[in-house]
Amino acid sequence: MQVTAKARFQRGSATKARLLLEPLRGARAEDALHRLRLQPHAAARPVAKLIASAVANAEHNYSLDKSSLVIDALTADQGPSYRRYRPAAKGRANPIKRPSMHLVVTLKDIPAAGAKPAAGKPKKRAKQQVKKVSAKTAPKQESKAAAGVESAKPKDQSPKQDTGASERKPSAPRKTDRQTGVNAKADKGKGA
Repeated sequence: MQVTAKARFQRGSATKARLLLEPLRGARAEDALHRLRLQPHAAARPVAKLIASAVANAEHNYSLDKSSLVIDALTADQGPSYRRYRPAAKGRANPIKRPSMHLVVTLKDIPAAGAKPAAGKPKKRAKQQVKKVSAKTAPKQESKAAAGVESAKPKDQSPKQDTGASERKPSAPRKTDRQTGVNAKADKGKGA
């Protein structure tokens, strides 16, 4: 079983990222993540995030064990370069190229000796059961006159279901700073 993950338009040079990729090919995914954490290169972080994403895809979608995943293929291809300009002498502008890269990782499941190979089909999400409301269980409408009055009201002002709000006491309106006599500007500097 092979699981693929892609990270496109990542900022950074593909040439510099390829320096990290060669020793990771054929390594276990967990070991590769540990190695990348110790790398001082800027490209190590997007590569590590991509491998972690591929491992998560394999666990969630295909129910594979992450300890049995091995990096089968790992590539860094050149993406588009963003062009920026820097001011130069005599009113000129010097161009700057900000490169991007496309990363692709393919993980392969290698079961341990004596273990069963995992099922190759992805999980299907269970469909949610929707309750159908029949005419008998539907709430009864009030008289036509009351229904006509309700339909004339905007949707925002339609009566809400009673959830015991009549038993609660109405809350007092909030007082402004002017009503309470608190000076908001004076309180800001006190650190309270």
